[in-house]
Amino acid sequence: MFNQLFIRIAIIAALFVPAVAQADLFSMYVAGKTGFVNGSGDAFGYFDRPVGKGAEAGLELVGVDIWGEALKMGNEQYYFTANLGFDGSFGDKWRLNLGLYTGPVLFMRPKTETEPFELSGSLRSALTTAGIDPTMVESEYNQAQGQEDELNRYALGWNLARTRVEFERELVPLVFFGIGAQAAYHYMLTGADAAADAKHTVANDLEQKYGVGQMNPELSQELRGELGAEKLDINALGGFNYSVSAYLKVQI
Repeated sequence: MFNQLFIRIAIIAALFVPAVAQADLFSMYVAGKTGFVNGSGDAFGYFDRPVGKGAEAGLELVGVDIWGEALKMGNEQYYFTANLGFDGSFGDKWRLNLGLYTGPVLFMRPKTETEPFELSGSLRSALTTAGIDPTMVESEYNQAQGQEDELNRYALGWNLARTRVEFERELVPLVFFGIGAQAAYHYMLTGADAAADAKHTVANDLEQKYGVGQMNPELSQELRGELGAEKLDINALGGFNYSVSAYLKVQI
């Protein structure tokens, strides 16, 4: 009895699911979109405003989806993602799309030139008292400052798991208007994070060269504080992001 019931349920499911959830062997699309983007972490402070306009394009091949998006968030401020995963569509004229993806995410903003680094008067005096030339310390740091300015333009991350829900209406054949929402868990590294870790390395080199740590640990910590030197903590890079968008899509 149980085996017969199981077989009947399996047959009904095999007939029913393909009729409801549609996955194309091959399709492609392009869309113009506007979206709201936000999330946890310093990267989402890169933009003057959280709403941008741009485009999305993708293709589906044997049930595997590859798609990317690009939004202009402000003056020389951009948000990019690339996504690989799977989705399913339910409905015809009105469609519900569900998807699960992974992939990289990139933030860009204009380069800003920072002023050359100078130690505070009290720290210069403390270093001099310890027999360390403060001008040499400033020179060591400023040699890497151009690299820091470039790093601060970017934030690079990876969406470990990104879910997407979309509701679409077919306006005319092949043309759809829709609204969608995405949520993801990411690891995100900002240029400031990378620069702080680089300055941590500079601080270590200075300690080895001048013996700051051995001579006075408090002086070493004060120097690191002024440099903004901080060892990168991978566990602190995790967080969540989400977006909401409206779009007009052409799909073939």
